[in-house]
Amino acid sequence: HFARDYAPWSEGLERRVKAACETAGAACHRYGGFLLHEPETIRNGSGEPYRVYTPFSKACFAAGEPKPLKPIPKFAAWTGKLKGDRLADWKLLPVKPDWAKGIAAHWAPGEAGAALRLKQFIADGLEHYADERDRPDRDVTSRLSPYLHFGEISPAQCWHAVRAAQTAAGGKLDKAAEKFLKEVLWREFSYHLLHHWPTLPEKPFRPEFAAFPWSDNPKGLKAWQKGRTGYPIVDAGLRELWATGIMHNRVRMIAASFLIKDLLVPWQDGERWFWDTLVDADIGSNAASWQWVAGTGSNSTAEALRLTKWAAKEGCDASLQVAPYYNKPTQEGLYQHFKAINDAIGIPIIMYNIPGRSIVDINVDTMKRLYELKN
Repeated sequence: HFARDYAPWSEGLERRVKAACETAGAACHRYGGFLLHEPETIRNGSGEPYRVYTPFSKACFAAGEPKPLKPIPKFAAWTGKLKGDRLADWKLLPVKPDWAKGIAAHWAPGEAGAALRLKQFIADGLEHYADERDRPDRDVTSRLSPYLHFGEISPAQCWHAVRAAQTAAGGKLDKAAEKFLKEVLWREFSYHLLHHWPTLPEKPFRPEFAAFPWSDNPKGLKAWQKGRTGYPIVDAGLRELWATGIMHNRVRMIAASFLIKDLLVPWQDGERWFWDTLVDADIGSNAASWQWVAGTGSNSTAEALRLTKWAAKEGCDASLQVAPYYNKPTQEGLYQHFKAINDAIGIPIIMYNIPGRSIVDINVDTMKRLYELKN
């Protein structure tokens, strides 16, 4: 018994699993559940797959609420023998050094951990979700994505739990609940794109970008990966990622925009780094999100281009939005804010964004490169 997967290689893998089971005399059952809607079921008026999120989400809402959850069925476990390996023999856990300590300290894997996280989010975060989810200094995001990725909770469970909280609140949570459910549908849309365009993780959705003249910038990529670019919000996000396996979604967008738009590093390099380091590294969401920021995806807008500029102009004066408790959007104030973040996760701070010390001058270098590309 297993849930259907949607990675480009999964269909072939599932066929081999079924064949192995049949050879051993065991029944093989595949179910939905990883998504709310199977990718074949949501189509536009012409019968084609959607390419843009907004009409896709409207079609999902129009399709009605997900089916009510059923109790776990009782079935007899397979008593025969199948060849396999012991998980311990794979030696997956790091030892020297144990770089996963921070990840283990921040997460409680398993169905019980997923159920607890959903309960905590509804109790403490949902009320503020619509208005504050984009603020990295607020702990109001659900942090359910790793549990969804590993199948420890289903999108239907999340959907029905939030709907129940919305109903119980008597209208007070309507805005927040709708926003959260739309974010669940962003995940759905990403897998919808992946299913219909399986080259999404490697090739630009918009083929006119296939010959884009990216720069060969291994030093810039390495500095970005280590959180040593000289731009506080970028560096804090990358360091948080390495230490905890997660990064706030808005900071992901800023960090991705910096790598693509300011260092002109191919989006695939950033996608691979997130795939290796995120605990919620979904092949669908990861690919679609990087293409969105790069402007090569199906739903890309000019907003993606503005993210790094918003976060970094005038010495990163977006501290008004990232760290609102400082009276002035000063570089020193922002430095202290991210120093506290880095100190909390045990990583030494470096001198941030002092003139001449950052690896790229966004206001000068980026505009120059974009002008050269245009002309």
